[in-house]
Amino acid sequence: SDVQIVLTTLGASIAGTYSVAARMGNFYPLIIITLNSLFASRLRLQNTISANFIKKSLFLLFAILFLMLLCAWQAPLIIKLLFGAKAAGAGLIYRYLTLAYLPLMAATLPIAILVFFYGKTKLVGMLGVIQVIIMLTGSFTLTPNFREIGPIIALGVANSIVLLFSCVKVIRLWKSE
Repeated sequence: SDVQIVLTTLGASIAGTYSVAARMGNFYPLIIITLNSLFASRLRLQNTISANFIKKSLFLLFAILFLMLLCAWQAPLIIKLLFGAKAAGAGLIYRYLTLAYLPLMAATLPIAILVFFYGKTKLVGMLGVIQVIIMLTGSFTLTPNFREIGPIIALGVANSIVLLFSCVKVIRLWKSE
């Protein structure tokens, strides 16, 4: 994982700071899983994807993305409040980690549409494999040069690729109908 890469590459002190931010960042995948469950329950019941469903889903997503941006903006304060002044160094890392999760959060709707409406499970599975490969190779190659931000850059790139490909595929499927 990214914490182990930071530990072996940069040492225990930096890994400790990074792990505080990473622990806070673990909250975002939980939100993503919850959103996917919500979207899945709605998409399974529909023969078509209604404009109302898209509007409500986009509103929810934009609200969450806005809250994430607020968290990124206030990251140093959030870290200091939750973990104390000694962990203040994790604030900037948490900010960047939050920004790296934005594309993945935004991809929840197109991914849910691909899986639960179009049945494109293999495509989404391949996106996941590509995402992991980018994250691992990016973490190993970027950490020596970019230090604790290296794994976050890899995460952001991987998540952005997932967002891009899932949106392009959904648009192509809609146009082909």
